[in-house]
Amino acid sequence: KIGYTFKYWSLKENGEEYNFNSEITKDTTLYAVYEINKYTVTYINEESEYHREELTYGSKHEKIEDPFKTGYTFIGWYNENEEKVEYPITVTKDITLHSKYNINKYTVTYINEGAKYIEDQQINYKEKAVKPDPNPSKIGYTFKYWSLKENGEEYEFSTKITKDITLYAVYEINKYTVTYINEGIEYHKETAEYGSVITSIQDPTKEGYTFTGWYTKDNEKISYPIT
Repeated sequence: KIGYTFKYWSLKENGEEYNFNSEITKDTTLYAVYEINKYTVTYINEESEYHREELTYGSKHEKIEDPFKTGYTFIGWYNENEEKVEYPITVTKDITLHSKYNINKYTVTYINEGAKYIEDQQINYKEKAVKPDPNPSKIGYTFKYWSLKENGEEYEFSTKITKDITLYAVYEINKYTVTYINEGIEYHKETAEYGSVITSIQDPTKEGYTFTGWYTKDNEKISYPIT
């Protein structure tokens, strides 16, 4: 009988076992007595037993609590044929199921001056973000590094990704030197940041001459203030 194991013969349906040493003194009818089979449903998660249940043939096995794995998403239980099982399961034999996961992907966003610099990177759990190449640029500034905060500390690209992150371009303002040469000799020098305003300095003097102004190397007279 499918799903059952024969136990013995009996004088009654599901009665006690008949003693075949008994002498026959009348017509006798014997009934086959069976015992329902029991099967085990075993769940294997990451090579370790996660759950086990014993059920009788034909019974319905309901879904159990999903396992958890950091950095991964559980996608279901699979049988020995790599088929995903659907619940409830009708039990007709021993069953071993193993868990399957998909690795989580996290988004790395790069922001340069309030706008996305490149398309978001999709990085697998515990892998590393890829530093954009080339670096971003900003007129009058020098790119320094990427940071988790605006104007924050430098982000280490050796860091393993475990969540979505946003990285911001950090710049350092350029500094320039304004040098005044009078009669072949340095007369004055000052350092100024990009975009700052340089005001006029005291005019030099030369006996017998009238100072007419300061000129660039291209012989263009400058006007103050200088930006």
